[in-house]
Amino acid sequence: MKIREKMRLIVPALTLMLTLIICCGVEPVHAEEVNTAVPAPTVSAEATKKPGEAEVKISPVPGAEGFKIQSSTDPAFGAFQEIKVPAEKTSVILTYLVPKKVNYIRVCSYGKNAKGKEESSDWSTVC
Repeated sequence: MKIREKMRLIVPALTLMLTLIICCGVEPVHAEEVNTAVPAPTVSAEATKKPGEAEVKISPVPGAEGFKIQSSTDPAFGAFQEIKVPAEKTSVILTYLVPKKVNYIRVCSYGKNAKGKEESSDWSTVC
């Protein structure tokens, strides 16, 4: 094929692609937006002197807006209770735990990505 014939085939395809991008609002993905989730925090929990209470200590996570704390008596977290706390709060006392049972606790951090959408980290190790 000659160059002119190739151009006749390529130009309409490029025009169509540009039209779709402009009309549909498709935005290019930038490298900094690909993996913007905040990292998972490091967590420890200790029982307090009161039954049904535990103090959860959370490591600070740069870029996090807050933490989601889940607790459950089920190790698979089939049923759980969840609270959200701001990132500044790195120590929380949970008062709603089930006394005389093993309570499992895990934490994830959350924040907003470059587009303003909330994203969460993976869950911490269960303690």
